[in-house]
This record gives sequence, structure tokens and C-alpha cells, in this order.
Amino acid sequence: MNEIVPYLKSHGERPNTEIAEAAGISLTKVRLLLSELAAKNEVMACHSIWKYGDSFHERR
Repeated sequence: MNEIVPYLKSHGERPNTEIAEAAGISLTKVRLLLSELAAKNEVMACHSIWKYGDSFHERR
């Protein structure tokens, strides 16, 4: 969890996939840690999903 907050502070809003890559942890772990941080009001989530054709894309 320690690696996520400093990353967001220095880079601002980022997609989960980018956080995972930068922190060197799995996407599943990032989602779990972000949920825990959000429950403590340490981070805010912005859930924007755009649908394009038959696939979904996270809004960046």
C-alpha cells in the first residue's frame, strides 16, 4: 500500500493498470489496495468506463 499513495501524489489520477505497472504489483493487488485506501478515505475512485464496439476501455 505504501507504494500507491506516493505514486498518486506525484503523478495524479492514473488508471489501475498504470499504477500496477509502476508499483510492480499485480492489477488484482492494486484493486484490493485501492479499495482499502478508499474505505479509509485516503484516495478517491473515479469510475469512468467507455464502451467502444464490443469492448470496454477505462477512461484515462
